[in-house]
Amino acid sequence: EAHFSWDNNIEYVYLNFYLYDGTYRYNGVIRLKPGNPCVVEYMDSSGTYQALTVSYNLGESSTIQPWIPIKLVADYITGAFSRLSIGPNNWDLVGKTMYKASAVTDQPRIEIVLQITGDAGTNAVTYIDDAIVTQKEP
Repeated sequence: EAHFSWDNNIEYVYLNFYLYDGTYRYNGVIRLKPGNPCVVEYMDSSGTYQALTVSYNLGESSTIQPWIPIKLVADYITGAFSRLSIGPNNWDLVGKTMYKASAVTDQPRIEIVLQITGDAGTNAVTYIDDAIVTQKEP
């Protein structure tokens, strides 16, 4: 879970939760594109982005936006998504599984990567706050 905001020139905002279990890397990846409405996608078990139905306006990436909460709930033991929340939107992701790849390390660990890509030829800026990881969430 985290809160984010951006300044301008954003193409995509990525929220990546990776779990390395010593053999595999489970990829809980969410990608969103600001706009009206915004585009929200998750990475499925084949590594392909799948769009979710969105009616939420995250605004054009031209002015500073208010802090927007984003939360992904998943079971990293089974590689299954549970739910996603972004701002006032909630999606039930039960039955959807995340992408699993061979781990590049045999050391179990969790990585959280919040990433942005900018519009071509521009400098993109985003702000991240309150990043947390919880366990055994219902």
